[in-house]
Parts: sequence; structure tokens; C-alpha cells
Amino acid sequence: MKRTGNLWPLICDRANIEKAASDAISGRRLTKKERQFVENRPAMLDALEQSLVTETYRFGPFHSFTVKEPKERRIDHPDIYPDKILHNCAMNIVAPVLCEKFTADTYGSIKGRGIKKAADKLKKALHDNPGWYYVQIDIRKYYQSIDHNILKGLLRRAIKCQPTLRLLDAIIDAFSPGLAIGVWPSQYFANLMLTPVDHWAKEQAHIPHYFRYMDDIVFLAPDKATANLWLREITEQCRALKLELKPTTRVAPVECGMDFMGYKFYPTHTLLRKRIKQHMQRRVRKLAAKEVSDEEFKRKTASFFGWCKHADCRNLLRTTFKEKLTLYANNMEFKRLSQIRDAENWFGLSREKRVSIESLFNADIIFFEHLITTIKNETKVVVKFAFPDSPEDYRYFITRSDVIRDRLERDKDVMPFIATIKKIKNYTAYE
Repeated sequence: MKRTGNLWPLICDRANIEKAASDAISGRRLTKKERQFVENRPAMLDALEQSLVTETYRFGPFHSFTVKEPKERRIDHPDIYPDKILHNCAMNIVAPVLCEKFTADTYGSIKGRGIKKAADKLKKALHDNPGWYYVQIDIRKYYQSIDHNILKGLLRRAIKCQPTLRLLDAIIDAFSPGLAIGVWPSQYFANLMLTPVDHWAKEQAHIPHYFRYMDDIVFLAPDKATANLWLREITEQCRALKLELKPTTRVAPVECGMDFMGYKFYPTHTLLRKRIKQHMQRRVRKLAAKEVSDEEFKRKTASFFGWCKHADCRNLLRTTFKEKLTLYANNMEFKRLSQIRDAENWFGLSREKRVSIESLFNADIIFFEHLITTIKNETKVVVKFAFPDSPEDYRYFITRSDVIRDRLERDKDVMPFIATIKKIKNYTAYE
């Protein structure tokens, strides 16, 4: 693995320190101690810069509070000066280096990725593989379980600049056991900790559809036996990192639905997680009872609207927001039912391009590609084709014929080809 060096001059650069300080206080309601930093910023940053250059920096204690939604967690956060500014100084330079070590399917707390990107890719994988199984894994007390020595070893596989490593070691050792929840470096360190598992899954096991959002891992397998095999091997990979899986690990058909990243994913549609839906409905009812202004209503419900916008939740939006839905008019894209159906047609072809398979009996057609999918809880195959006398006029038909499905899977490597659709006794095929 290629290691990056000569990062220390970039971390100690005054421009980096100034940016780190500005980011640390941006958008905050400052305490008395923090206002003192703002009033004496140049002198205090001079002292911080000197402590970096001479490596005499010291981290103070963390301050803790507890949140209970969606579940109880202890959040630990440092003082702005010098701790948070030092964190920012390091991560402004180190974060891009660590990102290069992450796989493309690592999404949590990484700029430019996140839930939306992961959800879009997962939706396509489920749509294309409706008969597969999924495995869902979660690490038990992930942040608290991270071993400092293993994490430091992984950092040394990515970075060879010794002063930078000493700073990162000091950030890690400032909290024990594990990592502090609520600290920027912890997010990247936590992502790095499971990177060996990601690379094993993608490069050695060759799992085709693998997704990780921090410590939540989901992957698809073509059958239950393969799913359990990969699960056992990933469990061993995690044990090598001194991490333990929760007993809630699940193996199930994708058609049963997958609760992941706040959504319930199915091959045919995506719904909002029940707990988020209930929280949204309670929030809307509470604001409506208080008769708050439209501006306050929108500000306090905008995040829920964002969740719904990226799922199949139009009816939920209508019934929950009712007349308040007009506040989001600029962000809504309501269409007539006929338009929605047209938008869901296959291979980018309009609904008018669909042909009944009965009309193709005894006709020669060119088979270009096919998709196996679930429509109204029934497995069907969608076929893109054209007639030999007009090979660029693409059309499609949908059939539930098991014979056609199996033969297309067998012949997919030789597409396109010409064949004749036949009705043979009680089944449909081609020859």
C-alpha cells in the first residue's frame, strides 16, 4: 500500500491553522471562554502554531452529554481551543489521504457521498437482483470497541510522516476506551478501522453488491448458502480487528425488505423507516397545535421532507403535511399517474414501445438484452428486442415464462441474436 509523507509542513502552515480556527467557531453560539478566544485570536493562534512546530501541544478533557433519540448515546466533545482547532488542522490535511484508502462503497461521514448516494446504488442493485438474499451486519458498541493499537497500525499503512502520526496518536489516546463520538477525527478513524474488511469483500471475495455506512454493513448474495459463507468469513475478518458483531445480524430474501440508513428498501420501491415516519408525524402534529408561522414550520420539518423526497412517500407527504405541503412547492415534482408509469418503463423506452408477447408468436426478432425483476410480487423477465427489418427500432415485452427466462440467462453472453418466439403446448419459448 502506498504511504503518504511530508504532511507536517501543511498541517503547521498558518493558512491551515486560520482555516481550522474559522471552521471551529463557524455557526456556533459562543461561550464566554470561546468569546475570549475570538477577542485574542491572533496571539492565541501564534501560541498554537508554536506548539505544533515544537510538538508541545496538549489535549484537554472532553465534555459529555447524553442524547436519547433515536437511542441513548453519550456524546463527547472537546474545547474549541486548542483541541478542536488542532483536530481541524490535522484532518484538513489527513482526511483526503485517508479517503484514498476507502473503497467506493464506504459512505458514512465522507464528503460527496452519504445516504443519498448509497441509497441510489442500493436501489439499483435490488431492482436488478430481486431473487437474491441480503446480509445485514452491525458492530457491537463500535466506537467504544475500536482498539487503539490496531487503529494506529492502519494509520501507519497510509501515512509515513512521523510528526503527523504522533499528532494522530495523541488525538486517539486523548479518549479511552475506543473513540469519542462527536469528534471529527473519530469519523475518519472509524471508517478506516473497517477498511480491511471492505477491501477483502471487494477484492478477494468479489462480493458484487457491498455497502457500508460507518459500522452498518449490507451485502447481497445470489443464494442463501453463499450469503452464509460470506457472513462467516466477514465475521472472521472483524474478529481479527477485535470487533464483535451484534446478534441482530440478518440473512433474508431481498423481497422481505431491508431496513438500512433510515429507509426500508424493497426491489420494487423504497419506504421511510417506521420510527422516522412516526417522529415526523408527531413533530407535524405538535407544530400544528402550536400554530407556528410558516417559516418556523418549514425550518423544523425540512429534514423530514428531505427524507421523504428520496423515497416512495408521496401519499405519506400528502396525509402528514396536508395544506402545509404548499410550503415545499418548489421542491415537489408531482406528476400524473400516467406520467409516472411512463417514467418507469424499461430500457428508457416509452410505454408505447411495449409489445404483447402473444403478438410475437412465430415471428423472428432480435434479442438485445433482458432483465429479471419482480412485478406485483411475481418474477418476470423484460426483454428488449427489434424486428430484423428495422433493427434500430427498439421495443420490449414482459413475460413470466420460466423457459424464456432460463434460456436468456444461458444465452446472454451471445446477445444480440435472432430467434423465433414459439407457443409450445403449455409454455412459451424461443428457438
